[in-house]
Amino acid sequence: MSKVKKTKEDTPRRFDYIITNYRKARQSVDQSKLKLNDTSRELDEVINKYSMLNKFYGQVSTMPTGSFSQFQKANLESLLVSGADNATMALGRASEIEKTIPHFSAVIASGSTLVLGIAEIARNIAESSEDTRKLVAGWNLPTPRENQNALSSKLHEIEPRLEVKLNGAWQTLFDRTKVDRFRQSSSSMRELISDTLQVLAPDSGIQETSWFSQNDPNRKPTQAERAYYAIVGKNPAVEQKDLKSAADLAKNIRESYEKLNKYTHERRSHPEMTPEDLESQLVSVFNETQIYLLEILRMREKFFRD
Repeated sequence: MSKVKKTKEDTPRRFDYIITNYRKARQSVDQSKLKLNDTSRELDEVINKYSMLNKFYGQVSTMPTGSFSQFQKANLESLLVSGADNATMALGRASEIEKTIPHFSAVIASGSTLVLGIAEIARNIAESSEDTRKLVAGWNLPTPRENQNALSSKLHEIEPRLEVKLNGAWQTLFDRTKVDRFRQSSSSMRELISDTLQVLAPDSGIQETSWFSQNDPNRKPTQAERAYYAIVGKNPAVEQKDLKSAADLAKNIRESYEKLNKYTHERRSHPEMTPEDLESQLVSVFNETQIYLLEILRMREKFFRD
């Protein structure tokens, strides 16, 4: 067998091996998180019990000395000593777990570096023909995580709670130990749209514009109107093509909101889909939402006038 032919056969096997093992590692991490979540709940229960007992003994300590027998005092002191030893042991074991995480993260970071090297070779190969160039055309676009990081920093400048909501939505989506992760994460991302537009486009500002209908004084601005105002504000000197871009973007962010609204009822709306497919689709919708919010903020810097 020639060396070239053997390489061609080995390449897909190695890719399969790598992907399979990374997936197993992901599953193992999920299982560990499940166990840690259970342990965290048990820790909370133990802490609450100790807190209640602490209050109880704080109150009865003011009672006459004869209220406790010598046996009760000795037994209590012995158990408290054992309890302190156990708490020290728990703290030590928790520290051991914490120390292992950076080592595991370093292994994954090394894997990320390796895959970037392989991807660079793929890009070079892709230059050989138009068809292969099309295969890697989307690789240079920012990843969902890169868009998240970019949006996160901008939201932090606007209002820190918006940054918390964005990152919380992603954390919940990828936490496969949560049985309700799709609904919860979609709800958080949907609220992020509403909350961000509320901050950027308050009612008082919109109602002072010439284009907002005053026929019904009780009418609240629509989401599309908020998005439009968030971009241009009260600026009268915006070219027609830019006004159209702002209106289109306002429409797009509303469509993302409606998509997320459907995913809050994912099992009723998508009963035939696997969790993996739902996760993949939501990653796409979340990233689409991020791109629209980033574009709103970019255009706002250029056009907004209060």
